[in-house]
Amino acid sequence: MAPNYEFVHLLTFYHEMIKSVSRSGENITRLEKATGKTGGCFIHKTFNISDLVKVLYYGQGYVTDFRRYGTLARAALCTACDFAMFVRTIKYCKDNNISYACDGANRTEFAGFLDDWGLPVIQRFAADHGVKWTFPVYNEERCDIALLDAGLNGSEPTLFFRNQARCHGGGLFANIYLRCYFLPIYGRDTYRDLTLEWLHDRITLANEYISTGRINDVIN
Repeated sequence: MAPNYEFVHLLTFYHEMIKSVSRSGENITRLEKATGKTGGCFIHKTFNISDLVKVLYYGQGYVTDFRRYGTLARAALCTACDFAMFVRTIKYCKDNNISYACDGANRTEFAGFLDDWGLPVIQRFAADHGVKWTFPVYNEERCDIALLDAGLNGSEPTLFFRNQARCHGGGLFANIYLRCYFLPIYGRDTYRDLTLEWLHDRITLANEYISTGRINDVIN
């Protein structure tokens, strides 16, 4: 995105299970070298989304969620984390008069709602708040290789490798639960339908936070 814009805001999110958050800041210098854009083109912010993840994860409460979504509700930690990042980005865009946002979501990810059927929902959610959201590398087969190539072919050859913060928490549980239990028994259609229902339910909650400003109550 850097060649197309004068300023690029880079947002890093973390909670109790995300480690090595400081690595994201180290990438700013690498980006400046690779793109040849210095002098404050990249504006980096770090946000703690722990409380927001919890709010989206628990939703209307344990009993209500269990009745609606069954055990999938308690395995939706990755989904809540993903959506919390979207919600916090939308809030940041509104606060800073930014009308365009994108992320590095890729179809190879096996978490949350990052499937073909989930992306339009996120784009409509963003559009409702005046933000155009795109997924520029969604169909990239190997984002790691593409990033490596971009660095090596940059203005000043730069190595991008293992410099990201990483989650060491609920992702493993969610993957085992989905692959070994939910999907074999209920199938992908049920997973899609319940996840979309979950997402629409949380969008109502997210809209309330964003529109009233009370989102600040759950974000540091």
